[in-house]
Amino acid sequence: MRKSIFLFISLITMFFMSCNFFTSLSEDIEPKIEITNLSLSKTNLEVSVGNMDYVSVSIKPNGVQKDIILDWKYDETIIDCDSSSAWGFTFKAIKEGQTTLRCSYNGYEASCLITVSGYSDNYEATTEPYIYSNTSILQTGPGISEKVFVSLYGGDASDIDGYSWTVDNSSVVSIQPTGQYCVITAKEAGYARIKVSHTKATYPYYIGVYVFEDNTSVGYITTSNNIVTMNKADGEQNISVSLVNGKDTSSDSQFKWEIIKENDSSVPIGIAWNGNNAVITPKESGSCTIRITHPDAPYPLDILCRVITIVKNVYIQPDNTVVTLSGENTQTIKSTLENLESENINIDGFNYVLDDYNVAEIVSIIGDEVTLKGKANGSCKLIISHESAEYPREILVIVNGQLTDAIDASCYITTSQNYVRTKVGSAETVLKISLKGGEEGDEKDFTWNVKSTSKDGSNSDVISLSTTNGTAIHSRAAALTYAYGEAYINPICEGTAVISVSHPKIHYPTEILVKVLSETAILEEPLYFIGDGLVRVLNGASTEYTVQLKGTGKNDSDDNEIKWKCDNSNIKVSSNANIAEITAPPKGTGNTISYLTISHNKADADKKVMILTADTEEELANMKALYSDKLYFNIEVGEEAYCTTNSVGFDSDYNFASAIWTVKDSSICSIEKDSINPLSCRIIGEKAGATRVSVSITDNENKTYSCDYEITVYPSGTVQTEPEVYFTTSQNVINLNSAGKFSNVNVSAINLPYSEYSNIAWESEDESIAKVIGNGINATVTAMSEGETVINVSHEDSQNTLKIYIRVGSEYVIPEAKPIVHISSPDVITLLKDDNPQRLDAILVNYEEIDKRGFHFSIDNESIATISSQSENGVAYIKPVGSGQAQITIRHPMSSIDKKVLVVVGNSAEELAGFVYLTTNTNVVALGEGTTKSVSVSVKNAKDAVIEGYTWTSNNLNVVDITSSGANALLKGSGIGTAIVTVTNKECKYPLSIIVQVVDPILASQNPHIQLSSSVITVPVSSTYTSVTADLVGGTEEDFSQFLWKVNDSSICAVYGQNEVGKIRALSEGQTYVTVTHPKATYPAQLLVVCDKIEESECHISVPSSIISMKPNAAAQTITASLINGKETDKYSFSWSLDVYDVIDFQYSANVCTITPLQTGSATITISHPKAAYDQQVIVNVQEYSSFNFPQTNVTLSEGTTSFLTMQVPTTSVSTYVEYSVDNPNICSISGTKNVAQLTGVGAGTTTVRAKLIASSSGVEQASAEMLVYVKEAETSTTYITSSSTIYTVNKGKSQTLSATLTGNGVTNTDQYNLKWTTSDSDVITITGINSDGTVSGQSIYITAKNPGEALITCFHEKAASDLQFYVVVPGSAEKVITFNKTYMTLVKGSSGTSLKANIENAESSNDYNELEWTVHSVGTSEVCRVMGSGQNVTIYPINVGEAEVMAQLPNSSSVAKCTVVVEAGKSFVLEASNISVQPFGTRKVKYTVSPANANLTWTMDQINDVFTYTDLGCDENGVGYVQIEGIKEGTGNLYCVTDGNAKGNLSIKVAWNYEFSLTGKTTFSISPAETAEVGFKVNPTYADITVNSTSDAFNYSIVNNGDGTGKILITPTAETRNNITINVMATNPNNYDEVVGSKNITANFVYKTVTPKVFIVNKSGNFSYFQNNILYIGDGETVTLGVDVAEKNVDWTLKNIDITKIESISNNTKATVSGSSTQFKVINSQDVTLQKYYIPEFYEPYAVYGGQTLNLDQFYVAKNDVGFLDTTAYYYIAYKGSIQTGYETDSDGNTTSTPAFQTNVSCGEWGDSYTYIGRRRNSSKDGTWMSIEDYEKVVWYYRPATGKIEQWNGDTAYSAKAARQLANQPATKRVIEDKSIVSSVMTDKIVFYISHNGIEQRVEIPVYTVTRNCYCTQN
Repeated sequence: MRKSIFLFISLITMFFMSCNFFTSLSEDIEPKIEITNLSLSKTNLEVSVGNMDYVSVSIKPNGVQKDIILDWKYDETIIDCDSSSAWGFTFKAIKEGQTTLRCSYNGYEASCLITVSGYSDNYEATTEPYIYSNTSILQTGPGISEKVFVSLYGGDASDIDGYSWTVDNSSVVSIQPTGQYCVITAKEAGYARIKVSHTKATYPYYIGVYVFEDNTSVGYITTSNNIVTMNKADGEQNISVSLVNGKDTSSDSQFKWEIIKENDSSVPIGIAWNGNNAVITPKESGSCTIRITHPDAPYPLDILCRVITIVKNVYIQPDNTVVTLSGENTQTIKSTLENLESENINIDGFNYVLDDYNVAEIVSIIGDEVTLKGKANGSCKLIISHESAEYPREILVIVNGQLTDAIDASCYITTSQNYVRTKVGSAETVLKISLKGGEEGDEKDFTWNVKSTSKDGSNSDVISLSTTNGTAIHSRAAALTYAYGEAYINPICEGTAVISVSHPKIHYPTEILVKVLSETAILEEPLYFIGDGLVRVLNGASTEYTVQLKGTGKNDSDDNEIKWKCDNSNIKVSSNANIAEITAPPKGTGNTISYLTISHNKADADKKVMILTADTEEELANMKALYSDKLYFNIEVGEEAYCTTNSVGFDSDYNFASAIWTVKDSSICSIEKDSINPLSCRIIGEKAGATRVSVSITDNENKTYSCDYEITVYPSGTVQTEPEVYFTTSQNVINLNSAGKFSNVNVSAINLPYSEYSNIAWESEDESIAKVIGNGINATVTAMSEGETVINVSHEDSQNTLKIYIRVGSEYVIPEAKPIVHISSPDVITLLKDDNPQRLDAILVNYEEIDKRGFHFSIDNESIATISSQSENGVAYIKPVGSGQAQITIRHPMSSIDKKVLVVVGNSAEELAGFVYLTTNTNVVALGEGTTKSVSVSVKNAKDAVIEGYTWTSNNLNVVDITSSGANALLKGSGIGTAIVTVTNKECKYPLSIIVQVVDPILASQNPHIQLSSSVITVPVSSTYTSVTADLVGGTEEDFSQFLWKVNDSSICAVYGQNEVGKIRALSEGQTYVTVTHPKATYPAQLLVVCDKIEESECHISVPSSIISMKPNAAAQTITASLINGKETDKYSFSWSLDVYDVIDFQYSANVCTITPLQTGSATITISHPKAAYDQQVIVNVQEYSSFNFPQTNVTLSEGTTSFLTMQVPTTSVSTYVEYSVDNPNICSISGTKNVAQLTGVGAGTTTVRAKLIASSSGVEQASAEMLVYVKEAETSTTYITSSSTIYTVNKGKSQTLSATLTGNGVTNTDQYNLKWTTSDSDVITITGINSDGTVSGQSIYITAKNPGEALITCFHEKAASDLQFYVVVPGSAEKVITFNKTYMTLVKGSSGTSLKANIENAESSNDYNELEWTVHSVGTSEVCRVMGSGQNVTIYPINVGEAEVMAQLPNSSSVAKCTVVVEAGKSFVLEASNISVQPFGTRKVKYTVSPANANLTWTMDQINDVFTYTDLGCDENGVGYVQIEGIKEGTGNLYCVTDGNAKGNLSIKVAWNYEFSLTGKTTFSISPAETAEVGFKVNPTYADITVNSTSDAFNYSIVNNGDGTGKILITPTAETRNNITINVMATNPNNYDEVVGSKNITANFVYKTVTPKVFIVNKSGNFSYFQNNILYIGDGETVTLGVDVAEKNVDWTLKNIDITKIESISNNTKATVSGSSTQFKVINSQDVTLQKYYIPEFYEPYAVYGGQTLNLDQFYVAKNDVGFLDTTAYYYIAYKGSIQTGYETDSDGNTTSTPAFQTNVSCGEWGDSYTYIGRRRNSSKDGTWMSIEDYEKVVWYYRPATGKIEQWNGDTAYSAKAARQLANQPATKRVIEDKSIVSSVMTDKIVFYISHNGIEQRVEIPVYTVTRNCYCTQN
């Protein structure tokens, strides 16, 4: 009654409070309409992706359908639907799959299974919005209103107001539109067409309305294709219509079809019809209406037809875009046309052109294949075009290994002066070299490169080098000179210099080391110092220090020349010879560190000693320092030494492993830190020169200590002593053409006694290549096989081992082609129309400089895509505009080859389906010659696993041979070189290229380099790591531990190194570089890491059951796995694994696995598949019981009796216990353990006992069981057995007495003794005295616990109505297992905590809980939570945000319970700034803090014109993260972030140039041209270009840009300036059209205060003049051109007032000017003094023809033949005065006898050429005799003097007068003698001139000596 009154009062109150009560009630609570049926027109439907369909709805009763709002459910990822109508459902298929479309209302439901398959033939995905509706034809009658609706595909809710409705015949229908809805009311019979348009839709939508007087009888035309969309490139399409309610006489032939054009546009289709069918052919893009009429239909049917153009984007795709041609090999490139059907391709339409036919040539062209061959080392481009492709494609062709560029290895440079030792001020040294194998004219191509290292560390040149031809290059000062095989070395300052001589014709350059000592040094064998490197002395005290000067050339007096100098003036050094007394500063000075330098002019290096001083012994002992007793080392190339460093002041246990060793110039020597003694280092000479090696250590106070060593590396065999013994030869290189050939070689043993020649050793490093047999300084080298080796020539006294290089085989060495610098970027990028700009990155390959700016991007068709922004650093943003193709050209000044990138823009994603491509993790492979390596590839993005179809090819089988098997191949290094291995697969359009480099293992070890298994890897963002392997080519496995891995941007990926393996994990989307270094490698290696988001797979693994139960003795069972959404062939790609192998036997093949039980237990099978994102697990339980139950369904007991039951408990991986209960405890009681239940009858009746199997850790019920119990009343006459206790606990090894009593009527004492006992658990307990039948009799028994477990003992008697059972527990039956009621909990920081309960299975007592040890292990350093309390129940209290693990454990137990505790913070999101500014192309990180740290963040941008992009770099475990903003171009925008906890943040972003530019240091200065000024700068943006300009050209400059916005400008004068000059420094922005950032001026003046004149001979007409010690020695008859210069560089000076003054009157020297030169003049000696003599090339002497004796030349004279005054034949003749034999005497008979006949004054004829008695004969020993003219002409036999005429008696001339004449007896010629001996040398003149500089004239005076010789002045 009270409730009714209250309700009534409440209703009355509500009625008066609101007049809208009933209205509100009707609005808020809309009653459901009662229906009787709900059905769909289709129960299953198949459509293709992109197609639309309509499913109509039928509702009974019909009249209520329009008022019903249906509920629709479906998979929105598969179909896109419009469900706003109660009449039906319009949907579009989005992707392949299945979904069930469910429609429901008020308890009724209907469904349709929709299957979406692949794309239909005419499918076109378009991003343009269009109007659609489920109503295209409306049939109605007058007065009826219908509500229709339309939708905008591709639109959203904001588009509802953009609709426009019109009707073409308002007399038939009227319309009332409201947005997308319209009420159509029929007025009268007829036809009307309603047009629906929208501001975003290109085409309108039409609805035909037929108004009939009688809907059942009026005919009308209908079709299933009211809208037809066609692709212009597709074929024709069929359309059919039908006549509804036609007449009996109606015929299909009466249909009429016509095209109605839109406005004045052309007709986009062609149509041909036959009756009710028509064929439509697309012609061009556009739309029109097809109208169909029929005489029996009062109204026409209109069909909207659209023709669109789908861009095919036909382009050329070559199979390789970079081709390498090596040697004589050819390579074929095959091209295809993408997006063009194969039957439409004309393969003969390809055209091929090379842009440089000097580098390569086209060997053959066969359709789509072209074959190339190299001609000369270099690069060119192959341009491929086709008539069907809009753009050509360019192939980079790299050519190397060409014989045309080979070098003749038989040519080499040799010299006997590999080492020159001189000192400052010494005369110039002439260095002579020779080019063996060269020819005339080659001397002009010598190149002399000088690298100086001054002792004082300055940039001064150590030497000057001048030549008379060739090119000399100084690395310190650039000066061009010329060389003809000899050079002149002038020492300038103390230090070392390395001269490298090379020539285009040689393969091996020659190096000469020049060591310049100080001016006071002595060029003898150097001495050296020995002594301690450290002195420690207390302040105020003194100590004595002794140094020893050692060396074989030391004299006793040398000690007195030792010099001592300390750099601390407060330390006094008093020395006496080699002993010094060192006195520390006064006490109280404190700690000081100083250095004492000990020097000697004969020592090769100074001795440097560290001095430590302190006030107390303790302070002195604690002073830390590093020092060494020897701080300099002289070694040869290839030799080694050890730098051993000592330490003082450090703790004895200090770890020096962190010591860092560095070398200033690693090209001169390499270093290796000693792994045992980190303060010791091995140095190895690499190249001649001087450098510094340092070791440093940083202590715990962050103080650094160091020690420096000066290292000089000499060429092999050049560390000299005086006199030194060393080898040299002119045969440094020997070429032998083939095996069996030999060559003789000799060496010069300098300063080695002849007696030691027999001890010279000759040794070949590889006798399989060449053998050597030595004999003193000579040897014979014999070739054994092709190859290269070295012959070592040595002697124990020699300072060097001479190396002679032997090459057996070809004399030609093909040099390695210099790597081509080229641009790398994607070949093709694909975009969707109207997408956001896409970033395009370009990099320079084979370019080692840090600054790689200079990229420029351009595009040829901006109607397809535009470059919205670009940077010189190689970044551009490409904005798609319209569908089609365009080409981007990327240029860089350091690359002669442009990069072309094809841009393909499509209408939809379907047009740009992802490419399937090959990939590998070993893009570059390094092999040793003769070794092998395995590589593998895989196909990415394939729908199915690709197992077959792979091909492997090598472009040079002489380098790499391949043995392939599917996706794997074994590569073998066949020969040294580089080859390209190409892998193709029939599923992939593009091949994969792997670069393989085969190296000589021995040569590689001399110059190790790093080789990565891949240069680019793509990894998904996940928690897993990807491995990359590094190899040190040329190294050993021991080197692997020294790899260092470092990532450039740790926000994108994480990396850590494990020796040679780098582990990489992607953290966020983006790309960065990982740099790998090694101390033995000169250059690092870089790995580009591309981090991608994980693409979810549509495939997943399915099994019949994920849990399988088996009995231990069950038969084998099979498991079949299926890949949902996979293919049939996918079954071969399953992987199976098992966690334990002692529970089941496990055999599998493909997708089937067979399991056989082995024993009780649980095992987990894991199934994986490469296409499935997640694994599938199957749990197999092997157990006797499969379910939890009582052993029976019911049991009967008697009152007062007890029964024990063994429970059926299944085996699981979950720890459990059993809880018992009874419905009626007055009938029975139940208790027990997990395995045994004890029942006791209490009172008569029936009840149910229950048992629950509970999980120990969570307390969750796992299973339950029940059993019916019937308890009978105990009969009073019944005999039964009783006992005071039936449950006992007996410890193992202990005993217990059990007693029972037989109770009842008629029981005797004998009956008591006949009680029998038995047990079935004899393995747990034993019963004393048990019989053979297993029983024992008596009222009591004695049991002993045998093993842990549970036992039932049964006591029975024949008189007893029932047995009595005893339950015995032996503790320790199982391990005490600890579990928690929770294994995971989440707490909020600041809360009061949560309880945690422990459970100990098999606990002996409650005391076990008191012994639990609770611990917490937090992740990280902060305390996350704390355990409050102890025992079984504790409270977990949160402390800090983080994760921890709470554990409980009993002492000495292995069982540990664990619970993961996560403490979260409150939900918040805070940005460190609300607005920021960032530069275009710049980045800026903004810190944010989010709570909880694992919250999901959603970022959105609000901007115009793509001003910026962002990257969330993620946060750490504390919720601290960063978002990186990258500016694109100037503008503003906002970045919003919201967490899944609805915490929000807003960042306002301004992208603008924040310019800053300033100069640091002195900007006004005056320096000499020999100096360099340094001016620093600061600039923002950091990548700004710095330019230097000035109106003066009196200086050069260089810019050192640190890349961080700082740097310096080095200004080096090239000339003097009389006045100040202005130098402008300007910074411009290369990314903003070189906009000026800032401009600053520097004021400078360059001038020398004084200059040093230099005079030298420019040229001379003879060969004897020279200039030495400022004296001109001029040879007689020579003209000498003298040049004047100043020693200082870049001086503004003039030469004035040149004059020559005679000192001796004999001088004939004059001065002359030199045309065209103001700094040269001539000195002319006008008389060439010569002396002539007769030169006798062949010497003849007179002899007696008969006697043979040589005749005396003095006996010849001129005789006159005068026999009378009448004789007219008188003449003069040559005669010999002496007696000579003229024949033999005759006897009286006139016969000749043997007696010689002699005669005097024997005639030789008028001209001495009568040889009857006197002949001439050759005496070759006197050939080449010189005779003075006087001596020659006084010999009449040589030279006939003049004779007068002889007159006859009558005065006529009988003999004419004859002039003196040379006879033919001794031919000789008058010549000027070749004797170059000096006849006289007299100072005859003095040259005076003036140097005018800076307003001062300096007088210079040069003595002139005239040196006279009797030979020509040009005599060689």
